[in-house]
Amino acid sequence: MNRRTGKIARFPKDLRELVNHMLDDGAQYTSIIHELQKHRHRWPDHVDELTVNNLSTWHAGGYQDWVRQQEMSADLATRQEFMADLLHGPDPNKLHETILHLGIAQTYHLIAGLNRDAIEEMSTKQPAAYARLLTVFQQFSQHALTLQKLKLQAPQQDQTISDGGFVPKALPPPSGPSTLNQQPSTNEKL
Repeated sequence: MNRRTGKIARFPKDLRELVNHMLDDGAQYTSIIHELQKHRHRWPDHVDELTVNNLSTWHAGGYQDWVRQQEMSADLATRQEFMADLLHGPDPNKLHETILHLGIAQTYHLIAGLNRDAIEEMSTKQPAAYARLLTVFQQFSQHALTLQKLKLQAPQQDQTISDGGFVPKALPPPSGPSTLNQQPSTNEKL
């Protein structure tokens, strides 16, 4: 995103925020200009007047940037609150499942922001990037299936444990040399 250079873009941040909030509240351009006149002493030196055209240009550019930034900030705050609730929620054992769902939702959110033409263009002009995107969905799908299988097996394992039939699985042998399992040679003293 390029930095804005119009008249309003050169105003101090708090005055730009004032304009953005007034636009957000649906104020008329003339009302915004009247309000900014009260702060004329803070205008940049090279700005002598503001017109409806200046505000219209800002509304189409800088204000839209601000709206997107507000939406992204609100979305981030919501996600942070959601994650905090997960970590301190009633069932922290479901954290792995929730993280999987969150990853899927974020990937969907990313793709929903792309238009169909951009995705088709990616598939032809950047096939490696498109393949990575498909791989992400395949991995999410694979993890979701694994999670579903574990959920289905959990009641059976609980029943086996309560019946006294629990037998722990043997750990696989360590890969590579290990000094823990080696027997001392006959020449070594214990």
